[in-house]
Amino acid sequence: MAGQHNRRQLDQCILTSSLECVDVRTVTSVPLDLSTAISTSDSVASFHYYPNPVQSTLTIDSLQPAAGWYAAEVAGIDGARPLLTNPITGLSRVTIDMTTLPKGIYFVVLLRTTGANKYFKVLKL
Repeated sequence: MAGQHNRRQLDQCILTSSLECVDVRTVTSVPLDLSTAISTSDSVASFHYYPNPVQSTLTIDSLQPAAGWYAAEVAGIDGARPLLTNPITGLSRVTIDMTTLPKGIYFVVLLRTTGANKYFKVLKL
């Protein structure tokens, strides 16, 4: 199992159209699930991050300094360049202030001195 998820089920989305060119005027989505906390399981490189979706502050917890983490970067969905960079060397917990970022999907990258970097997506509301 790659990770454990704490989920909450949300109501369904309903889309209604007033256009005459569509056959179905109302469609209903399947129930929506949002992950509120996610854990990775990779021995020394494991961590938790929450909440997801995030409104203001993302917390990355249970970092193990022995994994060689040195920075957490937040990049836009295009991944072109980091929008935020936080130093995390020696920390077991870090918070990232995302209040200045507009709503959207972001990639968070945890950078390591040795070993593979870790990537995950968060939704900013």
